[in-house]
Amino acid sequence: MRYHIPTPCHENWDKMSPTVQGRFCSLCSKTVVDFTRMSDEEVLNYFANHKNENICGRIKKQPQLPEITIHIPASTIHRRYNYFQTFLLALLLSFGLLLTGFTGEKTHAEFALENTNSIAAVDSPPPAIELPYPDPTEEIILGKMMILPAYPGGEEARIKFVDEKLTSLDLSSYADSLPRKVLTHFYLDSTGKATNAKIINGGLDSAFNHQIINIIYAMPLWDMADIHSSRIPIKLSMPIKILRKE
Repeated sequence: MRYHIPTPCHENWDKMSPTVQGRFCSLCSKTVVDFTRMSDEEVLNYFANHKNENICGRIKKQPQLPEITIHIPASTIHRRYNYFQTFLLALLLSFGLLLTGFTGEKTHAEFALENTNSIAAVDSPPPAIELPYPDPTEEIILGKMMILPAYPGGEEARIKFVDEKLTSLDLSSYADSLPRKVLTHFYLDSTGKATNAKIINGGLDSAFNHQIINIIYAMPLWDMADIHSSRIPIKLSMPIKILRKE
């Protein structure tokens, strides 16, 4: 399970007053829930039970997915489809749902499910209690959080979908010029539809770019989940690096 952090917070966790659920932030006048001690199921249940509230929490920093490197035999890249199937499958594996909200800094990551039709009540400062909070080995971030959407049917369904789309592509003219690295960005709107897809790096001519982007647009609606109430489009990124093995 991965999280989206639209607005990182830099408040000092250690200076907050301990509470049963986490700590109390005097700046925001609300409790910051400590999710670092919860399982994925417990986090999901918490959000499901508080989906009409703005939730501020503390989580373990989730690293960006690593860049995928694929070694392609030289004999393969001259075939009409096989090379591109490998290319796009790798593209899928790196589909990883990278979000620009992640940074390399230690931040105060806020997670939020926002309901624009309601006003969240301000918490009253709870009585301070002494709880042991050992320093975790992972980086910790605090702020507003939302859980990322999922492709319908999971990863296998996404791979199958792209494989089927590949049969209609003709990329034989690019066999010797396919880029070593391609980076594509797109957005998911509140319905789960992919929009505003672009090849940021590694694009070729308009015909090549158009075929890649059309696969993104043809995807079915992503599952935004009941707990995902944000109206802000979510930006996703998929990187791929290709090395030719001579």
